[in-house]
Amino acid sequence: MLRRFAPALAALAVVLAVAAPSAAAATKTLGYSDFVKDVRAHQVKSAAIDDRTHVANVTLKNGSTANVTLPSDDAPLIASLVASGVKVDVSQQGSGGVPPAAVFLIALMLIGGFAIFLVQRRGAGASGAANPLMRATRLRGGAVTAQTTNVRFDDVAGCPEAVEELRELLDFLCAPERFHKLGAKTPHAALLHGPSGTGKTLLAKALAGEAGIPFYALSASELVEKFVGVGAARVREIFAKAGKEPNGAIIFIDEIDAIGRARSMGDSPSDSEREQTLNELLIQLDGFSSNERVICIAATNRRDILDPALLRPGRFGRQVTVDLPSEQGRREILDVHATGKPLAATVDLDRVATLSAGMSGADLAELLNEAAIMAARAGRDEIVQADLDEGQLRVMLGPEKQQVKLAEGELEVVAYHEAGHALTAELCPNHESPQKVTVRQRGRTGGLAFFGRKDRLLEDVDLVHEQMVVALGGRAAEQIVFGKVSSGAANDLEVVNSIARQAVHSLGFSPELGQLTSGSGLQRHQLSNETLAVADREVARLVTEAYRDAIALIQTNRDALDRLAELLVSQRDLERVDIELAVRDSKPAVLAPRMGPVAVAA
Repeated sequence: MLRRFAPALAALAVVLAVAAPSAAAATKTLGYSDFVKDVRAHQVKSAAIDDRTHVANVTLKNGSTANVTLPSDDAPLIASLVASGVKVDVSQQGSGGVPPAAVFLIALMLIGGFAIFLVQRRGAGASGAANPLMRATRLRGGAVTAQTTNVRFDDVAGCPEAVEELRELLDFLCAPERFHKLGAKTPHAALLHGPSGTGKTLLAKALAGEAGIPFYALSASELVEKFVGVGAARVREIFAKAGKEPNGAIIFIDEIDAIGRARSMGDSPSDSEREQTLNELLIQLDGFSSNERVICIAATNRRDILDPALLRPGRFGRQVTVDLPSEQGRREILDVHATGKPLAATVDLDRVATLSAGMSGADLAELLNEAAIMAARAGRDEIVQADLDEGQLRVMLGPEKQQVKLAEGELEVVAYHEAGHALTAELCPNHESPQKVTVRQRGRTGGLAFFGRKDRLLEDVDLVHEQMVVALGGRAAEQIVFGKVSSGAANDLEVVNSIARQAVHSLGFSPELGQLTSGSGLQRHQLSNETLAVADREVARLVTEAYRDAIALIQTNRDALDRLAELLVSQRDLERVDIELAVRDSKPAVLAPRMGPVAVAA
């Protein structure tokens, strides 16, 4: 198309280039004194005067034209021109229109813009991949480029199993000949899955850092564009760049579920771009040759929704679980992030690791950062234990509310509620012991009880029952002490009902249902209404029995409950040693019969 219009464009440019100088030369500037002489000599034929700019466009009797700048008070001159028989026209239309030079420049700009448009159209027609790649680069701020990383496996803590899995990939990158001579097919892709903040991105960077190879990182959402084909072209571009690296490369795709969700026949047309991008990724994973030292690492928090074609062997068949760290793992993570921070000699990181059950590596890093901020605000040169405790509470619940005041009697209700949780946890033999209790307002909570966490692989009926008893301990304490319950147990009730439903529907802990479970929605639809009704009754029974045991524990140890509540009202925070002293004379009650063994026919 550009060739077709090229002669016309060139001719138009030449005409404008030639016409503009001639037009500029046709109109000259005449001095005012010369103009007066020509008027007196009767050589002026007409004069078009702009009353705003006081410029006259004069036409002489010899046919030439000129522009004359007149004085501001030009009324006497106009009268003289009229007396001399000159045709005078006075208006406010500017200084004679747009200058020819400006017309020339505007024309050139229009020609240039039209030419650029034609070049883009031609590029789109000549190559289907070039234009989408250009659009992808424009939309996302630039193509993906290789990064260098200084992260090593020593910088990763809390997930030793995942590190060992990735060390095998490191051996492949550093010495592939060891595997090839034995006929082994080394993996070219791995999927890191687990909760958010557990270090999946850090692991991928550590693998690239240990191997000393380039690191290509992007989010899967960057591959989802408005136009079909853009994401697929982007995938081809990234894999082509990584394949040209002489020493190999790591391609890291974060949140791969953005493009890797399971496909179905009912997908809407709007999903065609995502599906085409996924298909291209599958093709690229299959296209690895045995000599390419390129490994694709993907990360996700939602492995369950990924397409089965993405997870089969040969693609992301190697799957590495990066779970929340154990207590020992949390201690190692704290050591890593505490490097370079001045900790006081009295700081006990073991205590922080015990109290931070359920926190991820990112949470622990933020905990130490908040502690450093607290120390800086207080003007200290070291981080003390109180800073770490405050940092943990800020990460979990937010800052303490200073201006919100509790109504009269509410502090006592909250204190008894949290004391009920702590007391029942202390008296249940299988449950984790309470480590700290606070009744300071943070976020939407009036108080909180912290428990240690034992690393367990299995849960039995006794442990599940005790978890429900402890969760209902706060509500039971309110019922016994005040004769009524409050809305403070709303979250506790959600937790208890969730535990009971899992015990009945998924774990088979109901003697009425036996081995029959309905863990998934599909299975639940396949069960009869009578079976589901039995399951609901079993859930209600488990919750009722747990509440009955909580009431029994609180009533039997009312003195210990009162001591805990009084200490909380006066001190607001209780540590493990305070809890032990308050409940040292407590006696556990006999727990009610509950989820017993299921009879098995001989």
